[in-house]
Amino acid sequence: MALPPTATKFSSDANNVTTFFFDFPNFTGSHSGVTATLGVNSVAGGGTGLATLTANSVIIGNGTSSPTFVTAGTPGNVLTDNGTTWVSSPPSGGGNGAWIPYTPTTQGIGTLAVADFWYKYDGNDSIYVKGTFLVATTSAVQAQISLPAGYTVEPTKVNATKELVGMFTSSNSNTAVYTALISPSNTYLTFGFSTNTGGGLNQDTGSNVFAPGSYSFSTTAIPISP
Repeated sequence: MALPPTATKFSSDANNVTTFFFDFPNFTGSHSGVTATLGVNSVAGGGTGLATLTANSVIIGNGTSSPTFVTAGTPGNVLTDNGTTWVSSPPSGGGNGAWIPYTPTTQGIGTLAVADFWYKYDGNDSIYVKGTFLVATTSAVQAQISLPAGYTVEPTKVNATKELVGMFTSSNSNTAVYTALISPSNTYLTFGFSTNTGGGLNQDTGSNVFAPGSYSFSTTAIPISP
């Protein structure tokens, strides 16, 4: 009568890798059993070398090493070949894009009680930005609202501080004409107002430009580095 193979557990380690020894008594000829390891397999063994895979990510091959991942996180980004590997980056081509929401970092205008910001790429190495926000507190540092992650003002097209002639409105009693500004190689907008000393191109502080209240703005084209 054929006898079933027997398995003897050798060990289990901290990574839940269990090793068994299998013996096949009906095998004719010289044999010493088979050792099998269950758990995380190495790349060389046909696995990933990882116990878990990063959720909602693109897996990138990494030769004989464990794969890497391109993670999600920035709305509107695309998977891009940078000449070495694949990365998540803002789109750098194509026609007029749809408006994409983003969450900027700010300076000089405190934590915004309302922050509704959007941008779109126009297909000509420029983006447009618009937003509505509610300022509760201000401080005496330069007022800034960041551009979407990965975008920088192109210095060959903007060689000095420039006003973005768009729309800017406020609900508070300050009747100054607000200005949104860009400067070479910056990754953020700055702000001033035309009645301030130095005029609208003066990049001013949050406490000088803004007062508690709601604001809405939209920009003209912002040249960005390709």
